[in-house]
Amino acid sequence: MTSTATHVGSSFVARVTSMVGAEELKLMSRFPHRERPSTWEATAVTREEVLERLARPPLRAVEPSAQANRMFGARLLLDWLMTFPGETWQQRWQESPAHGQHIASQGWRDAFAAGARPEGRVSRRETLLVGVLALLCADAVRPDPEFLIGSRSRHLRPALETTRDPEGFARLRASLPTNISAANISSGLKTIAEIMACRGGAIEDIVVGDLLLWQSKNPRNSNGRIQLAYTWLRDLGLFPADAPHTLFRISNRTG
Repeated sequence: MTSTATHVGSSFVARVTSMVGAEELKLMSRFPHRERPSTWEATAVTREEVLERLARPPLRAVEPSAQANRMFGARLLLDWLMTFPGETWQQRWQESPAHGQHIASQGWRDAFAAGARPEGRVSRRETLLVGVLALLCADAVRPDPEFLIGSRSRHLRPALETTRDPEGFARLRASLPTNISAANISSGLKTIAEIMACRGGAIEDIVVGDLLLWQSKNPRNSNGRIQLAYTWLRDLGLFPADAPHTLFRISNRTG
C-alpha cells in the first residue's frame, strides 16, 4: 500500500514537472529572450579606456576608499583577462576560467589568484569581486545568467542602479506599490540588475523572454523575486499587451 502510494505520488510529481516545463517552453518560444551580441562598444575598448571610464562619473564610486578598491580590482582583473585570447574583453572572459562558473565558485577565483600579479592583496576575495563589479558597471563583460543568479552580493543592485540606468530605476521605484516590503523591493530590483549586467541595455530594453529565461534557470523555491520583477515591468508598460499577466502561477500550474 505504502509502496503503491509512493509510486503514484512520484508519477504525479513527474507529470506536474513535465507540464510546467512544457508551459514555460511554450511561453519562451512565443516571447524569446534577447541574445547577447558578439561584440558591443564597451567591450571593444582598450584597457586604458575601461579604466578611464571607471575613473569618471557615473562609474566613479562616491567614497574614495571604495573607488580605490574598485580601480585596484579592475586593473588586476583586466590584466588577468589579457592573458587569454580574444579581441574584446567579452571574448577573453569566455576563454577564461570564469566562463560557465558562478561568481562564488572557488575554482575560477583560485585560477585568478594563481595567474594574477604577485601582490599581497590579490588573494582577497573582496578585491576580485569588486573588480568583477567594476567591469559589469562598465559593461565591459556580460556573463551568462548562471554567473550571477543566486549571488548574495549586496553591491550589485546599487552599483548597477547608479551607473547604468539611474533614470530607469528611479521611474520604476516611483511606480512600485507602497505596501511592498523593503526586502522584496531589494530582491526584485536585484533581479533586474542581473538581467542588465548579463544582457546589456537599460530597464526599458528588458523583454518578457529575459524574465522567463531567469525563471527557468533560477531555483524553483526562490522564483518570487523574478515574478515580482516581471509584474513591476509589465505594470510599467514595457511588455506587449498579450504578455502573461503574471508569472506567479507558471511554476505551479499543471495544465
